[in-house]
Parts: sequence; structure tokens; C-alpha cells
Amino acid sequence: MVTGGASDGPSHPYVAMVIPPGGTSPTCTGVLVRADNGAPVVLTDAHCLYRYGQGAGVHVTFVPDFSSSAAQIAGRSSVDPRYDARTHLHDVAVITLSKATRITPARLAPMEAVSGIRRNTYVDIVGTGRPYSGHRRVATERMTRKTSAWMYLVAGTGNSCGGDSGGPDLVHGTSTVLALTNQGTCSYDQDTRLETATGPRSFIDRAAGLTGRRSTIRYGSKGTDVKVVQSLLGLQPQGTFGPRTLAAVRSWQGRHRLTASGVVGTGTWRSLGF
Repeated sequence: MVTGGASDGPSHPYVAMVIPPGGTSPTCTGVLVRADNGAPVVLTDAHCLYRYGQGAGVHVTFVPDFSSSAAQIAGRSSVDPRYDARTHLHDVAVITLSKATRITPARLAPMEAVSGIRRNTYVDIVGTGRPYSGHRRVATERMTRKTSAWMYLVAGTGNSCGGDSGGPDLVHGTSTVLALTNQGTCSYDQDTRLETATGPRSFIDRAAGLTGRRSTIRYGSKGTDVKVVQSLLGLQPQGTFGPRTLAAVRSWQGRHRLTASGVVGTGTWRSLGF
């Protein structure tokens, strides 16, 4: 439950309620984003879905107030295989939807965006938890510190709590997603950063592209496949295959006993998880 804050109504239409396999009501929150490779997916927390296994069928709904007649979209879940249920590191799951939605996705923050945010900066949080289960609410929180994996926040106008897991932490007044609500005590939050090279960004792109074919790319190539490779190799996903990307690809190929040609073809894509 977002304690305090306000009823959200239609203000954040890309914030979803996540209904687990076999469930009839939402248990977690999610957010529709466009991954670096361009695919629209819903992000939520791994701890909401990991018990059901990879590829489990889930449903999401984007209505501001849940009811049994609310329109739902079926999806398949992918849980970050690095997720640690003890520490909650890499606590991210991706839901690929069975059909398109007309809702405009939120925007994933640029790489390392949180690193430039000052202490005591306010962010917006959105959630659908209990006791207002299925009722979208919004509040502000204040960031007190950050690490390479987490953002730590305390209540501003309100605070997230039970059932808000997977809801977004947004740059105040925007639709830019910095982190996902993860864990806390209903008075402070420890939320998963989404914009670090060692964090979940590469997993998000792999999960978003599991069923898609990849083109052969090389020095001078541009586009979403270049962004995917850059993200997977820990580079800023700018979409242009330049000297830094070439060096990183050759290094990767050498470490994985591939011909260090700098060309990303079938074998290199496979080594990257596709």
C-alpha cells in the first residue's frame, strides 16, 4: 500500500497490477516500459513470480481501480536468473505481453542516472498494494543514499508498503523509471536500481528479445540491436557501433573462444544469451 500520498486515477496509465498464475486479484505492481531494444514489456520484482518458474503465465491490468471485470492481458514471465531470494539482489522479472496495448510506455532512465542524483532529492512512487488492493496510489519519497544496487528512500508525502513491490520510482514529475519498489518497513524503502551496467539492464533486454531474430551488426551499424549489444557489454546504449563498441565486442569474443572479428553474428549473439 502506498501509505499517505493520493489516489492516482489515470495519472500513470503505464503502471500495472500483476496477477500471478492461478490468481484472481493483484498481488504486486508493475510498470510498462520500452526496453533498450525497443520492445514493450512490464517490469516487476522477481520475488513476486520466481516461485512459479520461468515462463509462467501471468496477467496484468492497467486500470486505476481493480475489479473482477477489469480488462486483463496475458503474459509470460522471465525471472532474472541471478535473483537471490535471501539478499533480493537482481530482484527483477520481465513480463512479455501476448498482445499489444495502446498505452504509452514509461521511459527507462539513462545508464547511471541515479549516480547524478543528489541526496534528499524527491522521487515519485506509484503502487497498488494493500489495504487499497487494486487501487492505484501515488506519493513522493526522499532519497537518502544510494549504492551500486539500491536506492534508499524515506517518506515524503507517503511511502510504499505491502503489495507495491515492482512499482516504479520515477524522476519527480516525469515518466522516467529509476528503480523498482523492492523492500522496506512501510517507513523506508530499499529499491532496485535499473540503470547500472552490473544490474538488471542486460537481463531486461535478453528477456524482451527472447523470441526475436537478431541482425548481424558491425562497425558503423546503427539501431536497436546495437543498443542491446552495448547494454549487454556494459556500455552506454547509444545505438551507434563505434570504436568503443568494436573493442568491447572483440574482447568479449576473445574471452568466449570466438573469432575476434568484431562482427556480431549468430555465434556471438548466442554467447550473449540469444
